[in-house]
Amino acid sequence: MIKYSLIRAMTVAGFIAGMLISATANALYIEKDMAAIKSGFPLDMEKWAVAPENFSWNSANIRQGTHPDRPDGVVYIFKNKTDADAWWNPIANPTGMPTTIPDTAVAYMHWALDNDSGLFPGVMAITDDLDFQNSNCIMSSGFIIIDSETGVSAKKTCSNPAGSAKRFKLVILQEDEPIDLIFNMETKDLYYYNYDGSIAVPELTIVDDIFRNYRLLMKVGNGTGTDVVDSTTGQKVERVGTRLAGVKVELGFTDVTDNNLPFVATTTDEDVDKDGLLWEIRRCTDKRYWDIAPDHDIGLDECPAQVRETFLEEEFATFSPGMFAPLLDKRNENGGYWDKAPAGMVPPAVQKENEINSGTDTKNTPQVGAITSNYFDVAANQAAGSSIPIPDNMFGYMMYYGVFSDDDPGNIPLGIYIDEDGDPATEGSLYAWWDGSSTSCCYRWGIDRDHDGVVGPDAWGIVSDTDLAEMKARPLSETEVLDPPRYELGYMDDLGGLNMDTFIKLTPDYKVNIHPTFTVRITGQSIADAGVAASAPGVADGDWATTLPADASDFDPIAPDDPATTPTTSSDGGSSGFSLGWITLGLLALGLLLRRRRF
Repeated sequence: MIKYSLIRAMTVAGFIAGMLISATANALYIEKDMAAIKSGFPLDMEKWAVAPENFSWNSANIRQGTHPDRPDGVVYIFKNKTDADAWWNPIANPTGMPTTIPDTAVAYMHWALDNDSGLFPGVMAITDDLDFQNSNCIMSSGFIIIDSETGVSAKKTCSNPAGSAKRFKLVILQEDEPIDLIFNMETKDLYYYNYDGSIAVPELTIVDDIFRNYRLLMKVGNGTGTDVVDSTTGQKVERVGTRLAGVKVELGFTDVTDNNLPFVATTTDEDVDKDGLLWEIRRCTDKRYWDIAPDHDIGLDECPAQVRETFLEEEFATFSPGMFAPLLDKRNENGGYWDKAPAGMVPPAVQKENEINSGTDTKNTPQVGAITSNYFDVAANQAAGSSIPIPDNMFGYMMYYGVFSDDDPGNIPLGIYIDEDGDPATEGSLYAWWDGSSTSCCYRWGIDRDHDGVVGPDAWGIVSDTDLAEMKARPLSETEVLDPPRYELGYMDDLGGLNMDTFIKLTPDYKVNIHPTFTVRITGQSIADAGVAASAPGVADGDWATTLPADASDFDPIAPDDPATTPTTSSDGGSSGFSLGWITLGLLALGLLLRRRRF
């Protein structure tokens, strides 16, 4: 069970007090008893299991567990309550939490975040955060964020800036299986401070489209290569893993009183009673519905007559901005490592009010689904003009991983990361990558060698022996800040994860007394389910998956017991004291992941 110090408890109390926002009498219009997601999250599994209905996220099909790559802990998500209780019933056996990865789990979620702001169980909802444009969100659970540069703390909420670890982290364990996140509901008055309900002044009315809209801030990883333990025999079950052609999200309802948790999709048909639960799939929404002041008339290129962009199909499911992003991206101003353009599973092939699906349909030849060509085939696209052709199958359909600390990265490639400040506690950035073409060669540059926003020099070129020697001579320390820059080797796990953005719309038609919970259903679509042939492009792995560099140990970080150095600061959890070669590279990669927590 998770324990909290007195200081943490005081922080919690202060946060809760700060969240008590009283409604004022200044509202021009009030929509009474509007549906809202409950706020708050539990502090441990015991409290959650006893009262699953008291928090944002319902624990009916969720159980706390352990994972080798996540020493802080995880929660496992099961198909239903029956499977969850069969693995562990925390009420009947509160101290009996298993320590294995269950074969019946369909996904897991962790709360270890880049800025250490995450707390068990990984998800919370916030309603009426008036500093945020749409006022509501479902995000990673926690109370405060601390700026790594200034040390200034702030309340964790929807309105935190981009890059502040707001996304909750979901990892798919079983492809083609539904992953249900069940949320608890309540009623809460909706206040409009800039618009009224009168029909006398049409430009000031909001009666035609009242809603409460939640931005769903999520990151989804392909962990289908994760080995598990059979819950019946106790034997390890090895999983090969599968590439994904798409990710589907649905909205509906489950009956939490039924252990099998049957799912019923939300009704959006105009000819029948609507459930009041739907995906917001409009690109542009009039400012009235967000309660944005009438004189706030900033137009946008995408929505020239509006002020608020809502669902952007090209941002539905995108890879990390460190990997793929345009210049001046607010999270990575110099653009991505692989391309100065976004990449992902966009636009989704299906866009309906109760289903958004990036797979299923054939987008173009030779690929199925909506995955963009600049991820699917780097060789034929952004690297087409390379003086030294790069290997084929870069990267194909969305790659997968297993347990990094068990030396099972799936088909995720290795990369050399540069720490510009020489500090092991800060996050490095990808500098060069291993293409697997030979045990003695080759590390290559990306599209922007200097990472200054300018393509080149020597885009996709082979890293010279001189450059490589300089990197090897400056390994990162596990424990102390050394003169920068410093280098280390790690898996490029961001290539197996997607940032996903959707909006859940709750209208006055939603009746909390009828539906005290609703469900977000997420399904990762395998290439087999999408009808991709085993011989099709984008299925075979690159050489990096089978050919490992002979010089890997040259990038070992300086360990604390190395006589050549005297530690001056404490480590935040990296590996130490190993004589590292390929047999322990997985453990090294674990240490890197714990520091960076890129996914």
